[in-house]
Amino acid sequence: MGGTNVRVMMATHSKLEHGPMRLLAHMAAVSLDPPGYQGYPPCIYWAGPELQRLAMGYPNPTFDRRLREFRATLLGIGAIHRLRPYGQRRHPSWLVMTGEQPDLSTAELWLSGSRGAWQRA
Repeated sequence: MGGTNVRVMMATHSKLEHGPMRLLAHMAAVSLDPPGYQGYPPCIYWAGPELQRLAMGYPNPTFDRRLREFRATLLGIGAIHRLRPYGQRRHPSWLVMTGEQPDLSTAELWLSGSRGAWQRA
């Protein structure tokens, strides 16, 4: 999982501050390396704020504002892209931008339930 994604992120975004870089490294490590695995597309991060807090060493939900600021920084520089927003009983899905993932439309197809669609596109 994610070893190649982490190397690409470290090389591409080496000038990031510590907090956003640590969050990005976590997201890249948890996402699958290209070309994906058994029908799952590469570079998609599904985990929610609980796992992000754990990865960042933040003990409780009072640090969620800080995580939102870090995610906003990553969105602003184009390191991640939100594929699916928060929903009832589900976390958002993020695409970690490594340059090797399928285009956004096919990743969104996969999230809508069309498994394998990202491979056919």
